[in-house]
Amino acid sequence: MALVECALCSKKISSKAKSCPHCKADFENLTQGQLEARRDIAKIKRQQGLMTQSFIAMLVFCTGVLMYFLGDHETYVWMPLAGQIIGVTGLVWYLSMRIFMVAQKVKSKSR
Repeated sequence: MALVECALCSKKISSKAKSCPHCKADFENLTQGQLEARRDIAKIKRQQGLMTQSFIAMLVFCTGVLMYFLGDHETYVWMPLAGQIIGVTGLVWYLSMRIFMVAQKVKSKSR
């Protein structure tokens, strides 16, 4: 008995497991074609989640830039600093999501 990755959720499970305890996939009643289709669906859902996070991070970055450049700095003296913090946070989040997406693509191509 060894630990292997679940074909659907990619979490570690026993090689003798008849179903995944994480995603509840039943391996006994699935044909190879059904297993491949579910694996593709799970991969697409992971990619969509990363794209959504990347989009939200870009919105956070743009909000910070707009706060920094277009904010009312005389009334709200804190706005330039808040814009910088929000902008940098959004940029780092966006770049980390993009790096993670590239790493996922490289990992899926090596399989």
